[in-house]
Amino acid sequence: MQHEFAFFIQTLSSLIAGLSIGDTITITDQDLVHRIVHVVRIEQGQRCVLFDRDIYIKVSLEALQGKKAGRFIILTREDTIQLTPAITALIPILRREAFELVCYNLAELGITTIQPLITRKIQRSWGGTKEAERLKKIIVAAAEQSKHFKFPLVNYPITLEAIPTANFDALLYADPQGEPLWQIVQTLRVRRPNHLAFMIGPEGDLTQEEKNYITQQGFIFCALTQTVLRSHQAATLLAGCMRSLL
Repeated sequence: MQHEFAFFIQTLSSLIAGLSIGDTITITDQDLVHRIVHVVRIEQGQRCVLFDRDIYIKVSLEALQGKKAGRFIILTREDTIQLTPAITALIPILRREAFELVCYNLAELGITTIQPLITRKIQRSWGGTKEAERLKKIIVAAAEQSKHFKFPLVNYPITLEAIPTANFDALLYADPQGEPLWQIVQTLRVRRPNHLAFMIGPEGDLTQEEKNYITQQGFIFCALTQTVLRSHQAATLLAGCMRSLL
């Protein structure tokens, strides 16, 4: 089976409004056309996928219009799918490289929402709109790779006290002193939560006071391994287990 490359177009839904299978669309985004034709090297008649968070279409390249535009034939059209259960990842603001890596990984694994957290031991401040825009580009790249087109949204940071715990059917916190993960998974498979949230600690872990607080809020502490993992590793492992086993 030939690999089909996927490309994100923010305005795809409006671009194909009123069109049907067999119709053609013209892409005039020069950077995107350059990627499709000169980086990925899709040739006339070859297929690729175009998507936004609502729909995705399979198309074949019909013709180039100079170096600035390409005309594509619509082959299929589908709504993007939100995986179940919904999973919100509560991630303290890690060092920039680690935070970007974990966002990529979580998007690749089909997490629903990424909620940055402000905790006592975080080692940097949030980068505002500039950081949010960069993270979206990273997450879109993960969506193109994983073909999970309903990629997660990244909210602006909140404190532990602002976590809307009542919105979730289950709350997990990754901690080496917690219950074995397999036991918790068995319980969750019986309960069949519609929306769960998991949290990891920052590079320096949560303070004992913070751990006491989230315990009072109903978080279940779960041990992923018998070792101490780095924050981004713990988030990736826990997300993969939740998405795979539930």
